This record gives sequence, structure tokens and C-alpha cells, in this order.
Amino acid sequence: MGIFYINGNHETLTESRKGFCFNSLRFGFVEKQNTSTRCLQPLDKTTAMIAHKRLKNRLSIVALLLCIGMLCISAATTSKPPIAPAILTGRVIAITDGDTFKLVTQDSVQHRIRVAHIDCPEKKQAYSKRAKQFTSNALFGKTVAVTILNKDRYGRYIGDVAYNKQRSLSEALLIHGLAWHYKKYSKDPALQALENQARAEKRGLWQDSQAIAPWEWRSKKRKKTP
Repeated sequence: MGIFYINGNHETLTESRKGFCFNSLRFGFVEKQNTSTRCLQPLDKTTAMIAHKRLKNRLSIVALLLCIGMLCISAATTSKPPIAPAILTGRVIAITDGDTFKLVTQDSVQHRIRVAHIDCPEKKQAYSKRAKQFTSNALFGKTVAVTILNKDRYGRYIGDVAYNKQRSLSEALLIHGLAWHYKKYSKDPALQALENQARAEKRGLWQDSQAIAPWEWRSKKRKKTP
């Protein structure tokens, strides 16, 4: 009796009158049943090629599964960096218009901020200067906290701006009739209610019954540009 290795496995061999036998079917041999033992004889060439092909297929499947497993582990352990801190705090150093300004953080990094949920009149629109002046009076030179929500295609952080003990700049502009609720990007019913109230009381830009929303004004301007 001895140990016979095939494909990394070992089998126990026994000697019989008809040759060596072992206890299971392995590559390169076929079983020949005897009364007390299973004796194996060499495979013919065609059968051996089929068995070899099956083995290669199994090894290919195992290798593929290992690659997939490694990719899954890599994807699970690799995280994308956040677009910005959850809250950005800094001093306001410039006002671009009613809904856009620039701040600098303690580490001297400057960021452009776009106020979320609202849209103020564009330059050359009525009440554009008043909206800019309101934002300047509220923010310029002060430290504000911006809760970052997104980043736009111009590289500006879009966020909720809190000033003067957590007062919301979006709400303040709507209350004074200096902005539209930007319904395309905001579904906040409370902000819409503030706009509706300002409209009803004809505050700010709502004194003009023909006031054009900034997004409509920008769209018309783009169409006129050749």
C-alpha cells in the first residue's frame, strides 16, 4: 500500500492481481470495478483531453471568482472624499450679488458661496442692487456658518447660510421680497410660504406685477446671444 498524488490530492493505492488500484476516480484514469476493490486503468487520449479541458475550465472559474472578490473588497474599502466640510465657517470678504459671496476660513482659504433655495435678481434686473446691498449689510465683514449641500458647475459651494445668531439668509431675502424661491432646486414648503406672503403684501420686487424670475431672464438673454 502507498500514497498516490494526483492534482494535489493523494489517494491510497492497493495492489491486486490486475495492477494498482485506488479508491476514487481522478484525472488520467478510469475505474474498472472488481468484486472487492476498484481498479483503475489509464484513460485513452480523447478522454484525457476532455478531462484536462474540464480542469482548465474549473481553474479559470476559480481565478475569475478570486479577481471579483478582490475588486469587491477594494471597492468597499475605497471611499470618495467629501465635497466639503459639513459646515464651513469663515469671514465674509466680498459680495458678488444678492445670493453669492466670498468668505475666507481661519486657514486663509477662500471659498465662493451660493445661497441655497433662492434666486436673487440678476445684474441689470430691477432690485438687483437692493438685494446685493441687503446681503452686504447682513454679511460683509462678519463670521458666518454655511451648511454645505452641494457644489455647482462654477465651483461654488451651495449651502444654507446662517448669520446673526443662526438667522437664515435665504429666509431673510424672501421675507423682504428680494428673491424668488428657487423651486427647481428646492421643495421647501416653508420657503414657498414666505415668498407667497411677500407677494401678497407686495414687498420689494413684488411691487412690480410683471417681475421676471431670474432663471427666465437668463434664458431669454442666452437666446438673444448669437
